[in-house]
Amino acid sequence: HGTIRSIVPCLLPPSTEPHEEPSSNTLWEFLHTHFTGQAPGLILALISGDKRYLNPQLKTQLSHAGLAHLMAVSGYHVGLVSFPFLVLLRHRRNGFRFAGFVGLTATWSFIAFCGFPTSAVRAGLMVTGYGLSQLARLNLSAMHLMSIAAWAMLIYNPQWAADLGMQLSFVAVYAILLALEVLKVERFQHPILLFTVVPIAAQ
Repeated sequence: HGTIRSIVPCLLPPSTEPHEEPSSNTLWEFLHTHFTGQAPGLILALISGDKRYLNPQLKTQLSHAGLAHLMAVSGYHVGLVSFPFLVLLRHRRNGFRFAGFVGLTATWSFIAFCGFPTSAVRAGLMVTGYGLSQLARLNLSAMHLMSIAAWAMLIYNPQWAADLGMQLSFVAVYAILLALEVLKVERFQHPILLFTVVPIAAQ
């Protein structure tokens, strides 16, 4: 719940309060300027996973409602950012594929903006591996890409093996891929069944 304030000078009502310049040009400053109440903290948490400005009571309510995962940047967020580039990577022409691969820099910019959470890094590596496989005309499965991402992350930082976020991320993705593989083998390809199995497998 919140209200949006216009930034057009001629539409702003006169104010007796002294004008304060934002301390830094950040997303939080932007949201805090244009939204009121609990809205800026909630939007920031949804976009970047940064829960520092989230109202504690609202955070508790979201946890009790089973919606706390919305506050964590995951492969879903990375997939949304990467979607247009993944479409280009599936194109038949090499020029479009190369453009899609270069566009993945936006994906890594988003991951860097969120502070490189392990779940996002895992998704970013899988997307990048998929891009490289498309450029090289290789037929790597999602299981292959997940394994490559796991090895790359552990080689870079072995301590990530003890990170709960990384463990849950890989287990959830593995469960989804395994469930989809079972449906493929059993030839159950109905869209409603797919949409039902994926969230159940992730849980």
